[in-house]
Amino acid sequence: MKKNKQKGFGATLELSPFPFDLYVALGISYDEINNYIQKSIPEFNAHEEFKDINSRHHGRTLQFSDGQLLLYLPFVPDVNDPSDIALLEHELWHVTHMLLDRVSTPLVEATWEVYAYVLQYVTVEVLHMIKEYKNGK
Repeated sequence: MKKNKQKGFGATLELSPFPFDLYVALGISYDEINNYIQKSIPEFNAHEEFKDINSRHHGRTLQFSDGQLLLYLPFVPDVNDPSDIALLEHELWHVTHMLLDRVSTPLVEATWEVYAYVLQYVTVEVLHMIKEYKNGK
């Protein structure tokens, strides 16, 4: 992932062994999101889907009919800002819940640890993506 003049990035996280991926879109334009998502879902329109997100304090996670996931924040979180990390973690919780619900793993006491491990995994991977972006890779 190379840093360029844009203010953010989009990257795909493979969620192996699950048959789904997570597209992480942080601080990129709706057109850039559309260019990526519309390759497989032509009817998707980020302008419509995210039109109510108008500040740094909002984000969204979507799951498409094929199980693929999209996490969007209108900015790249500052890993040293607790508010930014809390919002990122909020969206990653949705990723975790949607992913595990899709594979028939409901959130019950017997699955708490599964949810915790998946949340831990996606958090670490997305924080690595942010670090690489910030370091210009």
